[in-house]
Amino acid sequence: MTALPPARPALVGVRVLDLTRLLPGNYATLLLMGLGAEVVKVEELGGDGTRAAPPYAATGESGPNIVLNRGKSSVALDLKQADAQQLLLRLVAASDVLLDSFRPGVLERLGLSADALAAANPRLVHVSLTAFGVGSTIGAGIFSSPILKFCSERCVCAPQYAAAGTSTGPRASRSVRAGARAALPVAAPLPPLDMDTSPLPPQPIRR
Repeated sequence: MTALPPARPALVGVRVLDLTRLLPGNYATLLLMGLGAEVVKVEELGGDGTRAAPPYAATGESGPNIVLNRGKSSVALDLKQADAQQLLLRLVAASDVLLDSFRPGVLERLGLSADALAAANPRLVHVSLTAFGVGSTIGAGIFSSPILKFCSERCVCAPQYAAAGTSTGPRASRSVRAGARAALPVAAPLPPLDMDTSPLPPQPIRR
C-alpha cells in the first residue's frame, strides 16, 4: 500500500501570544506549539519563574524551563510601562491567539482590557487561565501557602500560584490538566487555514 503523506499540523500559520506563567500556562502553549503554532512568550523583566525551577541541566539552566519552553521565542516587557503596553498591543495585532494567567482585573489595570485587545485585533482568540474563574471574587486574592495547599487539593487550576519548582505529585498533575484544558479548545474558534483539502487519489488494493 502506498504510504500517505504526513499530515500537516493543525495550527501551522497560527501565532500564539503567551502571557502565562509557570506550569499550567507553559504546558498549554507547549501543546499549541506541538500542533504547529508559533508561540511568542512575553515574560516579566526577571523572567518566568520556571527559569529558576529545579532540577537543573549541566549547563545550569532549569530542566522544566528547557522542557516546557523549548522552541518558543521570548520577549521581556514591563507591562506597567506605557511603551511596553503599546508594544504588546502591536504584538496582539499580529497574533491569532492570546493566553494569559493573570488574576482577574490585572489586564484591565494595565490598560489591556477586553475592549483594548479587541480594538487591536477584532479576530483575536483570548483564553484566560485562572484559579477560580474570571467572575470569582476569590480569584482576585494572592494566596498564602496554607490557603494554596488547601485549594490545590480541590481546585483544578490552583497550583499556578505555587512557587516555581514546588508543584509536585497530585498538584503538578492538576496543573498539567489545567494547561491541557486551556490549550485544546483554542483551535475551535480559529478561521480555516489555507490548506490543500483536495481528496487523495484512489489507492490500489493489494491482495
